[in-house]
Amino acid sequence: MNSRTDPQSNEFLIEIESEAYLDNVVWSSLTGAHSELAQRNGSALRYRPEFAPFGAAEDYTYDRVAQIAGMLLPMERVALVSTNRPEVPPGYDVVLEGRVLQMIAGRHLRSVDEGTVIRRLGIEDVESMLRLVQLTEPGPFSARTYEMGTYFGIKEGTQLVAMAGERMVARDYVEVSAVCTHPGWRGRGLGRLLMEHLCMSIQQRGVFRFSMFSATTHLPSGFTRNSDFRTHAAYASLRSCALVSRPVDSLSDHGFLPHRCMSELASQYIRHRFVRRRPNVAAR
Repeated sequence: MNSRTDPQSNEFLIEIESEAYLDNVVWSSLTGAHSELAQRNGSALRYRPEFAPFGAAEDYTYDRVAQIAGMLLPMERVALVSTNRPEVPPGYDVVLEGRVLQMIAGRHLRSVDEGTVIRRLGIEDVESMLRLVQLTEPGPFSARTYEMGTYFGIKEGTQLVAMAGERMVARDYVEVSAVCTHPGWRGRGLGRLLMEHLCMSIQQRGVFRFSMFSATTHLPSGFTRNSDFRTHAAYASLRSCALVSRPVDSLSDHGFLPHRCMSELASQYIRHRFVRRRPNVAAR
């Protein structure tokens, strides 16, 4: 990875080279920094459901997708992010699909506004984090997602009104995720402040930042105003996503948010491909 200085702004920039491991970012994360959070079936992996709803393999052929699906408990859903459409085994129905926008940070931040009290979030904040996520729908967020990286928040009294954090890790890249602000506190720049604080924290560790969004949704203010995030041509290609499920009573005992909430969060994050298991049809 090379660097240079922009003569117009004197900002230190990073020239981002094509990195194949960002094309299969979930796989890179599960075979790397988050390997201890993974569940394996054959040559397929997934995050344990209390952490995140993503699964991955080296490719998304019929056999590999069947291995991912084979790890699911009834009514669990798994998101697949790839450059090509996954080959879904018979017995599963595709419900939604869409494109993913992958953004890479290419500029070093210089300073952070410390005028607002920003605190690191932990286990005592999980209930507040889940409430804020359900209200604002920034993307999939499970009971232990906060353990995947560092999360920061801003509170008004005892109420959590804004937060942002880290999720997947692909070698030298850390995903910025769950950037959200309570509707009653929007328009005050809280998202931007949290983004600056989080990104500086990541930068100080000597790694780089990326994020992923549905190509059809509006970006959070922290990304639209924080100009160091750019859509790089190498990563603007289609990222299809699938959720696979089997009929069951509920997900609540297995670490997921309730079924209705989970599907709403997923559709906000990416216009996913949902795959539902049809009754009485066995996967090969």
